[in-house]
Amino acid sequence: ISSLGSATVIQLASFESPQEKRADILIPISTFLERSGSFTNFEGTTNCFEKVFEKPELVQHAGELFGRLA
Repeated sequence: ISSLGSATVIQLASFESPQEKRADILIPISTFLERSGSFTNFEGTTNCFEKVFEKPELVQHAGELFGRLA
């Protein structure tokens, strides 16, 4: 990831990485361990999961963040 001319680089990340130092804006997002939900596998079976940890206060759930941006 790098800035291209006047472009702004925005990075969503759950963990620290070398690339975040190049981002103009870093938005921390939660991991699957910090949210409840469900997924459907390739056979069409839906499985539910519960959060294991509370997310830190300033961390966003990616789905909620994208919903607010839309």
